[in-house]
Amino acid sequence: MTTHNIRIALDGVVRLLSQNLYGEPDAFVREMVQNAHDSIVKRRAVDGRGGRVDILPDKGARTVTIADDGVGLSQDEIHEHLSTIGRSGTDELRQKLRAGDPEHAASLIGQFGIGLLSAFLVAERVTITTRRAGEARAWRWRFDGGTAYDLEVAEARDIGTTVVLFLKASMTEFLDVERLERLVRRYADFLPIDIRVGPTGTPSNAGTAPWEESNASDEQVRRFLVRRFPNEHTLTHVVVDGEAGGQPVRGVLAVTDREIGIGEGRLDLYVRRMYVSGHQPGLRPPWAAFVQGVIACDALVPTASRDRVLRDDALDQVSRVVGDSILDHLRSLAKRDHQTLAGILRWHAHGLFALCLEHRDLLRDLADLMPVKSTVGTKTIDELVRANPDGRRLRYFRHRPSAERVLPLAEARGLVVLDLVESHAEHFVLEYARQWPGRLAPIRIDEAGAGGLIESVTAAEALRLRPVTVASEALVTGARVEIASFEPETIPALWLETQKGRGRRELADAVEELGTPAFLGGALANLGTATSDCATLYLNASSSLLAALARRNRLTEEPDRTVLKVIVDRARASEKNELAELVDLCRALEWALEARR
Repeated sequence: MTTHNIRIALDGVVRLLSQNLYGEPDAFVREMVQNAHDSIVKRRAVDGRGGRVDILPDKGARTVTIADDGVGLSQDEIHEHLSTIGRSGTDELRQKLRAGDPEHAASLIGQFGIGLLSAFLVAERVTITTRRAGEARAWRWRFDGGTAYDLEVAEARDIGTTVVLFLKASMTEFLDVERLERLVRRYADFLPIDIRVGPTGTPSNAGTAPWEESNASDEQVRRFLVRRFPNEHTLTHVVVDGEAGGQPVRGVLAVTDREIGIGEGRLDLYVRRMYVSGHQPGLRPPWAAFVQGVIACDALVPTASRDRVLRDDALDQVSRVVGDSILDHLRSLAKRDHQTLAGILRWHAHGLFALCLEHRDLLRDLADLMPVKSTVGTKTIDELVRANPDGRRLRYFRHRPSAERVLPLAEARGLVVLDLVESHAEHFVLEYARQWPGRLAPIRIDEAGAGGLIESVTAAEALRLRPVTVASEALVTGARVEIASFEPETIPALWLETQKGRGRRELADAVEELGTPAFLGGALANLGTATSDCATLYLNASSSLLAALARRNRLTEEPDRTVLKVIVDRARASEKNELAELVDLCRALEWALEARR
């Protein structure tokens, strides 16, 4: 047996790694600025100088130049660190500094020794000119992502490093000064160095975070939030100050007048002053989706691509700090500022439903201020009860398509109906009723029974429509047919699912959403349809059209059978926007039947 070394075809592997490590080409700005920052930190440890990065796009040459006045690189460092993928000179220096100079060690950002790979997200080739502090000679390094690089002596220059990226033809968007400025503000806003884009003398980054200012005023925080969210009005802000993994957790959270829809508000995470992600999973409790802002904690460990951090105990601790900060702020508002709290609830009630259910003390504080959607607008429960002719007996629905069929019945009586489609809304209302039964008695209408909007009839009325009942039973499967009375009388029939039918539908929806394999999906679907009692077809005893069909008693013949089939089919399919069409159709059919008598 013989042993052989595995051979690797290096040609193109650099571009392959860069494209698979980084999710967005924007990441090259982060990595280039990070390298420049660490070089400046190293120089400050040597001679106390350095602190500027210039980013200069050149549309004519199709290049982006990143120049810093950091410590620079020697010839040996170019070979050992710059030209060795995976070897981090920064990390090695950090280990050496920890004992003698912990402040500089903690401020270094680099970790993996792969940041240069990000250049090939946007560049065809890279040239680096560098001069090490304490050395007279400068070096120029050229690399095109292949199997070799060129190194030569360069003309003497100031101490520091200049990186020139020769952009791909498809990446000219990064020649735009405003685009580069936005990326600097996103990735490096809090780095304590001046980062200038283009010929301007004004730094593009803030340089410090608002919580680093001694006794930062509310006005300073508000200015920061205006800069961060220029198109939104901040209703209130939360200053985060805690600890996780032995490191401070600092930040500013904003609750703005932008309603958070699907997903979460942006929460920018910074580690060692560098941006990591705007949507880090696990950074906040699930109920806190309505907040946005900035969180910083150096206990978190970025992944190799620096677009996420590791899911560990430190991240769980940060999430608890974020959640506790929001809770404390809301409790404070509940005691001292109901007006601001009411404004927050108007915009973000759907996110706070879950919070109230999880923290019952907040339920007591917020319940009477919490707005709920309804057919008469978004109002508090007390306001809705007072607007409802039936008082505390408030009807509600969870499934909009089913509700569209029955809402006309509630409207005919002038009743208020709650729209509890949003996540946790029903649980909140039911918990409110459990806590204060004298204030609220919720009744669901979007299933069989319709919350008392459908009334039973006498035996005589049922007998009068018996021919229609028998004929309808022959037209439906998996449903019961009942004679009932409801308003308006222009609706001859109403189809509502039962609790068993709702369970079948929800099971089918879950199968579809989870992407269950076809064979298992079929089995689950069959399980859901095992019952024949999935829906109820209510025939309206008040309907003059059904009365005409019953009087004629020709439902085995045409056109009566066709008329009944139209009524049943439209009842099963109808939604609110189709009901006017159904009413007009029924009137026409009734007129036609009477004309044939």
